[in-house]
Amino acid sequence: CGRLAYPCVVASGVRACTLHYMHNNALLSPGDLLLMDAGGSFGGYSADITRTWPLSGTFTPEQRDVYSAVLSVNEACIAAAKGDGGTSIASLHHLSLRLTHEALVQLGVLGPGEA
Repeated sequence: CGRLAYPCVVASGVRACTLHYMHNNALLSPGDLLLMDAGGSFGGYSADITRTWPLSGTFTPEQRDVYSAVLSVNEACIAAAKGDGGTSIASLHHLSLRLTHEALVQLGVLGPGEA
């Protein structure tokens, strides 16, 4: 990596829900998840990685359910991308939206008719 692609985002609690939270100065609280979003740039190309960890070292049951749902959507999208070699970015995006919505309904975060 030649340089950072953008300033790192490191946040927990409600701050982790703020797109591009930049202050990175709040105290971490027990029971929170820590989100880290970092990107590197090299030769005109940029890539990023986002990870989330439980501060306690163990997910609560609710955190585990959400983590598992996100992982399942991720794995399904990766499998779809490898399926025929001709899958478009748009179709993968729509698949991720549909699967995420289904997961949020299953978790009770959204009602069946909510978007």
